[in-house]
Amino acid sequence: MAERAILGTRESEECKVSKSQLLRFIEAKFQAADRDQDGLLTVTELGNFLRFLSHPDLRSLRSWDR
Repeated sequence: MAERAILGTRESEECKVSKSQLLRFIEAKFQAADRDQDGLLTVTELGNFLRFLSHPDLRSLRSWDR
């Protein structure tokens, strides 16, 4: 119940994410993980990226509708 209050949703509403929103989100996180901006992730960068994917901060998804 508290989570729904934080997210600003009602009991009857579903939170949905489109494929394009998800792909943009992952692309942005990949770019953020790519510290040297060479388009490739080192093992360390990849580890950080995968850690983020397994424990994301979903509050940032709200901005992907814009």
